[in-house]
Amino acid sequence: MGRVKGSRRAVGSESAEETPGRGSSAESTPRIARRIRYYGDPVLRIPARKVTAVTPALLSLVQEMLETLAQADGLGLAAQQVGETVAVAVLNLGGFEDLDEDEPLVLLNPEIAEEEGSQTDEEGCLSFPGLYLNLTRPERIIVKGEKLVGEKMAPVEIEARGLFARALCHEIDHLAGRLIIDKLSPFARVRALTQWRLKLAEALGDSNQE
Repeated sequence: MGRVKGSRRAVGSESAEETPGRGSSAESTPRIARRIRYYGDPVLRIPARKVTAVTPALLSLVQEMLETLAQADGLGLAAQQVGETVAVAVLNLGGFEDLDEDEPLVLLNPEIAEEEGSQTDEEGCLSFPGLYLNLTRPERIIVKGEKLVGEKMAPVEIEARGLFARALCHEIDHLAGRLIIDKLSPFARVRALTQWRLKLAEALGDSNQE
């Protein structure tokens, strides 16, 4: 999820290219960012497969996702956004003003077990740089799954509200192959995508001239 426009708290951000998971043994290894996949890449629509074991490949992916998220200055990132189809999402807890946490959270196989209330606010996405939509999400959710602790999976249950709940919903949607534009009406979706493509083309044009 990218950061909210005009705020340092957005759920996705506008650039992309590791902040290690708690207790990770990979802290001493160089970390490499991956290319963030934009809308139109088929991998964004592929539902993630469940993580059943922590492997060296998984640990490497996590570190690359954390570095990508850090360089993009976003709040959250799902595996599909870097081209992988495993149920892994990383969140920058330091980006949530109401949380007393600075270390990243690495979630495996997260699912929403309970939700209540509603909130409507602006939401961005790293796979749609420059696009911000007013979307309605639950105000409070409970997420169950596992988290990565060092090199082990540990059961986790998280109660989240506000922006943190929004970010978790956003990343869990990604793991299911759902995108923010799916929450719009057909007409609003076409309009939003048209505007986004124009902005993206302008941005690419400006960067090519520099």
